[in-house]
Amino acid sequence: MKDGLTVLLVDDEERFLATTAIILQRKGIDSLLATSGEEALQQMQAHPDVVVLDLRLPGMDGEATLQAMKARFPHIPVIILTGHGELPSAERSVVLGAYDYLTKPADLHLLAVKIKEAARFGGARRKGLEKSVAELMLSLKDCVVYPPESTLGQALRQMIQRENADKEILDRQVLVMKEEEVVGVV
Repeated sequence: MKDGLTVLLVDDEERFLATTAIILQRKGIDSLLATSGEEALQQMQAHPDVVVLDLRLPGMDGEATLQAMKARFPHIPVIILTGHGELPSAERSVVLGAYDYLTKPADLHLLAVKIKEAARFGGARRKGLEKSVAELMLSLKDCVVYPPESTLGQALRQMIQRENADKEILDRQVLVMKEEEVVGVV
């Protein structure tokens, strides 16, 4: 079964690239290959669905490559491959925009799953389906504020009175405040 996904594999170990490409092909994922950051940036013109990027590359390292990719192709998810000693760099890469990271030696079956997850995420972002925080948050004006000493029964009775038993009460959030600081949400 073909998923129609294309991944750009970026690693200076050609044997790893060849083996990984074969295994991913069996899982319905086509691969583009690059052995350096510069070559990877050229391959990005093919608009792969996902990039799998090693951090240790000759010339332009993985972190610099990631930054260049995110600047030019912000919606294409990048999965970082790292050695155990490079874990802080991998975590820093996530802050720079990487979708996820895996440690080497990578379980190639897990890598295929991560590639498919990342492709769904990237596809949703390209189609504008990913929600922004503003779209998901509840405005503070829609919240009812009570001190932490209030019982839940007291809060609900007051909310029902305020809303005149309207069903909209179910859509309200209760902010628990203490000295002008939000200390909880019910």
